[in-house]
Amino acid sequence: MNRYQESDRRRFSRVPLEKQVEFYVDEDIMTARTADHSATGIRITAEEPIKIFMRTLIDGELIDREARIVWAKMDQDGGIEYGFEYIAANDGNI
Repeated sequence: MNRYQESDRRRFSRVPLEKQVEFYVDEDIMTARTADHSATGIRITAEEPIKIFMRTLIDGELIDREARIVWAKMDQDGGIEYGFEYIAANDGNI
């Protein structure tokens, strides 16, 4: 089974894409509260997701979009996957 279909409850279909993406995190200082911690890490809660600006080439078109991190998952090899949600220009949260 395709990993995009395993537990997919999305409103929009996903299209596999392997491209280089450049991104930067806004230099604003965000505040959050600690939820718990251990010797190896800390969990925090924030009022809104961290926002980034990303740029990638899709179908020959350079795409610049602001997005927010909505999930993160570490894989067995120590790499990490992030899920981003694009922020619409009229979202009001930009």
